[in-house]
Amino acid sequence: MKNNKHLITNGVEIPLENIKFHGEAPLKRLLMSGLGTDVNFNMHIAIHEISEPLKFEHRTYSEKHAHNCDEWNILLGEDLIFEITLDDEVFQVKSPSTVFIPKGTYHSANVLAGKGYYIAIVDTIDYKNSFID
Repeated sequence: MKNNKHLITNGVEIPLENIKFHGEAPLKRLLMSGLGTDVNFNMHIAIHEISEPLKFEHRTYSEKHAHNCDEWNILLGEDLIFEITLDDEVFQVKSPSTVFIPKGTYHSANVLAGKGYYIAIVDTIDYKNSFID
């Protein structure tokens, strides 16, 4: 009989302030795959749960940064609106939406309104060393 347990992983909660270029926003961050989980699918997958809208003038969520790999973001939720910066362009993105961020693209993401989930899928096994300085 085949054992497929290696295909399932349990997420772990990691405070946002422990992540480079990210602040102290009041949200839950669950790491679903990558270093720090019991299973690694060769990708860093994190879910940010926004249970209440962040006050725009008080939030520190994501500073502008870039990775040496591609990233996909998925926005799901009730009236969830993010301000997404891609290089020098700023967009207001409403859920449900996806944002593709090619490697080397400087980006940031901040909640403007609503609640829901911001899912980040980064094409790397080594997230901590994927940042471009």
